[in-house]
Amino acid sequence: MRGDVRSFRVALVADASLAALLPALEASGWGVIQLPPADVGAMTARLWLEQVAEQVAELRRNGYATILVGDGVWEGELEAALGALGGELPARVEPTAVALEAAAVAAGRMHRTAQRPA
Repeated sequence: MRGDVRSFRVALVADASLAALLPALEASGWGVIQLPPADVGAMTARLWLEQVAEQVAELRRNGYATILVGDGVWEGELEAALGALGGELPARVEPTAVALEAAAVAAGRMHRTAQRPA
């Protein structure tokens, strides 16, 4: 393998939408972090989302774009976990192939701009 094939963009995706969205996410070059299922216990969800928040914070520190393709389930808890680390929710993107591609294009422009030497 030559070069760095990472897209520098990761989508936080609602569990209920993940299977249906994987082809569009892959086609648009998005990495994925799965959010907890709606029926998981509150303690499990809290611990899961704390880990997601830590991953998002690290990704952002390393120049990755992040988006939220959620269904509203656990969104408040995710916002709290991110807030505890000084972060905020990623931009929300509609769960459609067109919206994911548009977000990928915008994220690619932002990443290239951030990587330009001064």
